[in-house]
Amino acid sequence: LLDHRVAVVSRRGEGSRFEISVPLRSGEQGEVADEEPVGRMRQGVVVVLENDPHVLDAMRLSLQLAGHEVVASSSVGAALARLRHDGLDPDIVLTDVQLGDGSGIEAVRRIRAELGSDVAGVLLTGDTTSRQIERAAAEGLEILYKPVAPQDLENLLDRHLAERAAAGPG
Repeated sequence: LLDHRVAVVSRRGEGSRFEISVPLRSGEQGEVADEEPVGRMRQGVVVVLENDPHVLDAMRLSLQLAGHEVVASSSVGAALARLRHDGLDPDIVLTDVQLGDGSGIEAVRRIRAELGSDVAGVLLTGDTTSRQIERAAAEGLEILYKPVAPQDLENLLDRHLAERAAAGPG
């Protein structure tokens, strides 16, 4: 999904070691950049709703490494409970089309209604049918097609966060 190299070394009776190679965001291999990458507007509060635990964990990790506050869950109810508990106001909701407790569209509607916010919503899907596109457009949602490339996700978040910052509070 994220095109990161994964290696596993396992020895019976001793355990396993997992390695995930994640490319540096800027600078050359082995160097650490002193400043924010060009184009990075700001970090935000990102809600991720996804049924597949592997995809959910990969997205959470990728977004956290980019500096975002991430509320990741397979359930809209659990995500709302965390948002309330932590006093977080989400900047954007990234949701799978179909969740265990309803559709992604219903999840964004519920978050908007319960938080009284017109938070941006993005459907993550592999479905390219015109019906899916029409349903998303009718709700004011964007679509990002799976598999989602990290750079595409970062660009989308940068754009939404810049738009939200330009709109000001409220």
